[in-house]
Amino acid sequence: MRPATVQERYEFYHQEFRTNLVREWFRGWTTPIVFAVVIERHTKIFPVEYRRERSRTILIDEYEGLRDLRRYCMEFRPESVYYDRNIYRNWKQARRNQYGIEDLGKSIGQQLAFDIDPENFECPIHGTLGEKLSKRAGGTMRLIRLPHSLNGLVSRLAIPLDRIESRSLDLVSDPRCIPGFVRTQTR
Repeated sequence: MRPATVQERYEFYHQEFRTNLVREWFRGWTTPIVFAVVIERHTKIFPVEYRRERSRTILIDEYEGLRDLRRYCMEFRPESVYYDRNIYRNWKQARRNQYGIEDLGKSIGQQLAFDIDPENFECPIHGTLGEKLSKRAGGTMRLIRLPHSLNGLVSRLAIPLDRIESRSLDLVSDPRCIPGFVRTQTR
């Protein structure tokens, strides 16, 4: 596994990002969905024009549909794309908070999720999850990687799993997790 280049991120969101699967993931949600991107936090790979914003969490809450989300992803070419698991009674009120993403206004609930990222396992380069959390490198708990998006740190797709699949999934070689730009390099 390796980080995705800026060009590979663009190609993924332009050609492979399946918004129909994202739409299916959010089926039944009745409150606004807030997305977020991080252009670069771990890889030092980012579009030059976003040098100043590269490590900030950028909220995407003004969009007409998932085509707009695709457009934002093609524009920012992010290392990571997330969504906010909080369920808000009134998003406009919540977003008025001035203190940052961790302190956004009152939510009325939160989606229960278990997030298994390949980089959260022991690794000779990145260390253990405990070491990362002690350095505050574990991310915020209300954001979770968007299913069917690209994890640019390891060049793998985030896919939803059921309980049975999680026992036998090989994140390195499962074809559902491998973006086209990696598949063409291994042929």
